[in-house]
Amino acid sequence: MTNSEHPIADQKNRNYLNRWFASKPQLLRMCGCSKSELDSMIEQRAAPGIIYSFHQKSRWWSALAATRGQCQKQPATGGQDWYSPGAAWWFRRAMLTSPSQNQRHFAEQFSQQLKNIPFANLAYTSCFDSNGQSISAQITMAADQEWDAWASGAFAVCLPFFSAERCIRKETLATRIKAAISPHAQPNDVLSPASVFDLTSELAALILPFAPWERAKGTPGMTIDRVLTQMGLGCELPFEYPT
Repeated sequence: MTNSEHPIADQKNRNYLNRWFASKPQLLRMCGCSKSELDSMIEQRAAPGIIYSFHQKSRWWSALAATRGQCQKQPATGGQDWYSPGAAWWFRRAMLTSPSQNQRHFAEQFSQQLKNIPFANLAYTSCFDSNGQSISAQITMAADQEWDAWASGAFAVCLPFFSAERCIRKETLATRIKAAISPHAQPNDVLSPASVFDLTSELAALILPFAPWERAKGTPGMTIDRVLTQMGLGCELPFEYPT
């Protein structure tokens, strides 16, 4: 989280959030529901509420920083708030079925996808035994943890749309890239430069750039930016928009 009061930094943050996130009135229009209905679905953890917020006194707040204990658990009231547009699909699903069904649906998809996505065992080691067989109880626990990360807003910082498949792919790609580029990489983790590049481009297409003050220590900074720097292949410019 940043408490910078520099107007240029503040504007850069707003530009990013206005590009990738939605105001509450916009989210209400997207879902076609009332404010009370949306607030009720957020309360029932059908999808996350505020992802980013700005208040003149407390400055910038993010759901990711809140889950890490780096700022207060909830943003200050009376500020400018941003929501995940991708959450609209989960709210719509809650309206079609019921809010309580969302987590159950995710858990079912998570269990299926975890067994289908290559190298998922590297990111979710507790879900597989030494023979590579899945462990149902651990998968249920992992699914609950990932849904908590989504419902709290942490996952909405990095994924424009949230699903079990995207969640597992993101974690798997990031894990493989970090292991491959580590100075202490194990023999089984070493990949060719082209393979690392392909994994990195796949991850870049999947995730959001992260807010300006969170990128360096977030997944993009620790994987995408680091790979490009190590390979001497330029850099991303996620916060420079056409004027």
